[in-house]
Amino acid sequence: MPKDIVVVGASAGGIEALRMLVGALPADLPASIFVVLHTSPQAPGMLAGILDNAGGLSARSAKDRERIRPGTIYVAPPDEAKRRANLMRQAAHNERGLQFARATEHHSKS
Repeated sequence: MPKDIVVVGASAGGIEALRMLVGALPADLPASIFVVLHTSPQAPGMLAGILDNAGGLSARSAKDRERIRPGTIYVAPPDEAKRRANLMRQAAHNERGLQFARATEHHSKS
C-alpha cells in the first residue's frame, strides 16, 4: 500500500482542469491519485481514458478490492462516484492522516 494518496474531486465541468493537473504531474510520482468526478450516473465513463492520455501516469477505473499502487490514477466510475468518494477518503485517512486542499480560482486583473 502506498504511503501517499491524493484525492481529487471535481464537478462535471472540471474535466479540463483534471487533465491539466494530471499532465503536470511527474511520471515517477510516488503517490496514488484518487479522482472523483461528479456526473450523472448515466454519463459514459471516459475520464480514465482522458487522464491516461494526459500525462505520464497510468489511469484506470477503480475496481473493488483492487490493490492500490503508487504512480497510478484511480477514477471512480460515474454510477458510484459518491459512494467511492467516501471510500477513497476513508482509505486516504486510514493510510496517513487526512489532509484536504480546496481548489481556488485566480483571476488576473487586466
